[in-house]
Amino acid sequence: MTQMMYLVFADLDPQSVTSATGVEPTRVIDREGKRGWRREWILDSAADSVSSPLDHLSSIFDKLEPRWHDVVSIAHKCDVYLSWVIDMSANDDNTPGCTLTKEAIARLAEIGASVDVDIV
Repeated sequence: MTQMMYLVFADLDPQSVTSATGVEPTRVIDREGKRGWRREWILDSAADSVSSPLDHLSSIFDKLEPRWHDVVSIAHKCDVYLSWVIDMSANDDNTPGCTLTKEAIARLAEIGASVDVDIV
């Protein structure tokens, strides 16, 4: 099993998110969503694909922590979600748990983030 995780700030000018957080996004994309076209500021986890979910979240939160108050402020002006992809096709013995602690959930709630889990 392998995993990847990234945090998305959507429906807001990506430069506004960069200015508020002090962090450059991994990528910015335009996509057609349920409400039409939307821009997304995306920050990927730097943890490797066999890391635990908490390692992935720590990787993301550690980048945002220095200006967390500003992150919370900008997050309430847009749509924020955590995308968590779990690939079950890897044929190996590495099957870390898929647990989020109450502290991690509280942190996500603080920025109003929903969680999208894709199991492939």
